[in-house]
Amino acid sequence: MAINRVPMKEFFISRGIIINSSDSGCPWCERVAESTNHLFFECSFVKRFWSCIFCWWGLRWKDVANFEEFFSLCWRVSLSGIQKSLWLLAVSAACWSGWISRNEKVFEGKATTLDLLIYQTKLRSFVGQEWSMRNVFSQSDWWGWPRKS
Repeated sequence: MAINRVPMKEFFISRGIIINSSDSGCPWCERVAESTNHLFFECSFVKRFWSCIFCWWGLRWKDVANFEEFFSLCWRVSLSGIQKSLWLLAVSAACWSGWISRNEKVFEGKATTLDLLIYQTKLRSFVGQEWSMRNVFSQSDWWGWPRKS
Protein backbone atom coordinates (compact mmCIF):
# COMPACT_ATOMS: atom_id res chain seq x y z
CA MET A 1 0.00 0.00 0.00
CA ALA A 2 2.78 2.41 0.84
CA ILE A 3 4.19 2.17 -2.67
CA ASN A 4 0.80 2.57 -4.39
CA ARG A 5 0.58 -1.03 -5.60
CA VAL A 6 -3.00 -1.71 -4.50
CA PRO A 7 -5.03 -2.95 -7.50
CA MET A 8 -7.62 -0.27 -8.27
CA LYS A 9 -10.52 -0.53 -10.74
CA GLU A 10 -8.42 0.89 -13.57
CA PHE A 11 -5.98 -2.01 -13.14
CA PHE A 12 -8.74 -4.59 -13.61
CA ILE A 13 -10.43 -2.76 -16.47
CA SER A 14 -7.13 -2.36 -18.35
CA ARG A 15 -6.58 -6.12 -18.13
CA GLY A 16 -10.05 -7.01 -19.34
CA ILE A 17 -11.21 -8.30 -15.96
CA ILE A 18 -14.94 -7.78 -15.72
CA ILE A 19 -16.21 -6.04 -12.64
CA ASN A 20 -19.75 -4.94 -11.83
CA SER A 21 -18.92 -1.31 -12.51
CA SER A 22 -16.93 -0.13 -15.50
CA ASP A 23 -16.76 3.28 -13.82
CA SER A 24 -13.29 3.97 -12.49
CA GLY A 25 -14.58 6.36 -9.83
CA CYS A 26 -14.29 6.10 -6.07
CA PRO A 27 -16.76 3.49 -4.78
CA TRP A 28 -17.85 5.78 -1.94
CA CYS A 29 -18.09 9.33 -3.31
CA GLU A 30 -18.20 8.40 -7.03
CA ARG A 31 -16.77 11.82 -7.86
CA VAL A 32 -13.05 11.24 -8.26
CA ALA A 33 -11.04 8.56 -10.05
CA GLU A 34 -10.16 5.76 -7.65
CA SER A 35 -6.59 5.93 -6.39
CA THR A 36 -4.96 4.47 -3.31
CA ASN A 37 -4.56 7.86 -1.66
CA HIS A 38 -8.11 8.95 -2.45
CA LEU A 39 -9.60 5.63 -1.36
CA PHE A 40 -7.83 5.60 2.01
CA PHE A 41 -7.35 9.29 2.86
CA GLU A 42 -8.83 11.91 0.52
CA CYS A 43 -12.46 10.82 0.04
CA SER A 44 -14.88 12.74 2.27
CA PHE A 45 -16.48 9.44 3.39
CA VAL A 46 -13.09 8.04 4.41
CA LYS A 47 -12.09 11.22 6.22
CA ARG A 48 -15.25 10.93 8.34
CA PHE A 49 -14.44 7.25 8.94
CA TRP A 50 -10.88 7.97 10.13
CA SER A 51 -12.11 10.83 12.28
CA CYS A 52 -14.53 8.43 14.02
CA ILE A 53 -11.87 5.75 14.51
CA PHE A 54 -9.44 8.25 16.03
CA CYS A 55 -12.21 9.74 18.19
CA TRP A 56 -13.09 6.24 19.45
CA TRP A 57 -9.57 6.13 20.90
CA GLY A 58 -9.74 9.69 22.23
CA LEU A 59 -7.37 10.89 19.52
CA ARG A 60 -7.68 13.62 16.92
CA TRP A 61 -7.57 12.81 13.21
CA LYS A 62 -5.27 14.92 11.06
CA ASP A 63 -5.63 14.82 7.29
CA VAL A 64 -2.81 12.95 5.57
CA ALA A 65 -1.90 12.64 1.91
CA ASN A 66 -0.45 9.14 1.70
CA PHE A 67 0.43 5.98 3.61
CA GLU A 68 3.79 7.29 4.74
CA GLU A 69 2.12 10.22 6.52
CA PHE A 70 -0.64 7.94 7.80
CA PHE A 71 1.77 5.42 9.33
CA SER A 72 3.72 8.26 10.90
CA LEU A 73 0.54 9.77 12.37
CA CYS A 74 -0.59 6.41 13.77
CA TRP A 75 2.81 5.63 15.24
CA ARG A 76 3.26 9.02 16.91
CA VAL A 77 0.05 8.91 18.97
CA SER A 78 0.40 9.45 22.70
CA LEU A 79 -0.01 5.79 23.62
CA SER A 80 2.50 3.25 24.85
CA GLY A 81 2.79 -0.39 25.77
CA ILE A 82 -0.26 -2.58 25.31
CA GLN A 83 -2.48 0.38 24.46
CA LYS A 84 -0.27 1.28 21.52
CA SER A 85 -0.27 -2.34 20.34
CA LEU A 86 -4.06 -2.43 20.53
CA TRP A 87 -4.31 0.94 18.78
CA LEU A 88 -2.20 -0.34 15.89
CA LEU A 89 -4.34 -3.48 15.77
CA ALA A 90 -7.45 -1.27 15.54
CA VAL A 91 -5.87 0.77 12.74
CA SER A 92 -5.03 -2.43 10.84
CA ALA A 93 -8.62 -3.63 11.31
CA ALA A 94 -9.86 -0.27 10.00
CA CYS A 95 -7.71 -0.52 6.86
CA TRP A 96 -8.81 -4.10 6.31
CA SER A 97 -12.49 -3.25 6.87
CA GLY A 98 -12.26 -0.38 4.41
CA TRP A 99 -10.64 -2.59 1.79
CA ILE A 100 -13.23 -5.35 2.23
CA SER A 101 -16.03 -2.79 1.98
CA ARG A 102 -14.49 -1.36 -1.18
CA ASN A 103 -14.24 -4.81 -2.76
CA GLU A 104 -17.85 -5.64 -1.87
CA LYS A 105 -18.98 -2.42 -3.55
CA VAL A 106 -16.82 -2.89 -6.65
CA PHE A 107 -17.31 -6.62 -7.24
CA GLU A 108 -20.73 -7.31 -5.69
CA GLY A 109 -22.48 -3.94 -5.82
CA LYS A 110 -22.92 -3.91 -2.01
CA ALA A 111 -22.95 -0.46 -0.47
CA THR A 112 -22.00 0.29 3.11
CA THR A 113 -22.69 3.03 5.61
CA LEU A 114 -20.28 4.83 7.87
CA ASP A 115 -21.90 3.25 10.94
CA LEU A 116 -21.58 -0.24 9.48
CA LEU A 117 -17.93 0.29 8.55
CA ILE A 118 -17.15 1.51 12.07
CA TYR A 119 -19.03 -1.46 13.55
CA GLN A 120 -17.08 -3.91 11.35
CA THR A 121 -13.80 -2.27 12.36
CA LYS A 122 -14.60 -2.48 16.07
CA LEU A 123 -15.73 -6.09 15.72
CA ARG A 124 -12.64 -7.18 13.78
CA SER A 125 -10.31 -5.40 16.16
CA PHE A 126 -12.11 -6.79 19.22
CA VAL A 127 -11.75 -10.32 17.87
CA GLY A 128 -8.09 -9.59 17.12
CA GLN A 129 -7.39 -8.36 20.63
CA GLU A 130 -9.25 -11.34 22.08
CA TRP A 131 -7.12 -13.70 20.04
CA SER A 132 -3.77 -11.98 20.41
CA MET A 133 -4.01 -10.38 23.85
CA ARG A 134 -6.08 -12.95 25.73
CA ASN A 135 -9.11 -10.76 26.50
CA VAL A 136 -7.42 -7.65 27.80
CA PHE A 137 -10.74 -5.81 27.44
CA SER A 138 -14.33 -6.74 28.06
CA GLN A 139 -16.58 -6.34 25.07
CA SER A 140 -18.36 -3.31 26.58
CA ASP A 141 -15.04 -1.57 27.33
CA TRP A 142 -13.77 -2.22 23.82
CA TRP A 143 -16.89 -0.85 22.14
CA GLY A 144 -16.86 2.25 24.32
CA TRP A 145 -13.37 3.62 24.68
CA PRO A 146 -10.46 1.18 24.94
CA ARG A 147 -8.10 3.77 26.46
CA LYS A 148 -10.13 4.19 29.65
CA SER A 149 -9.49 0.62 30.82
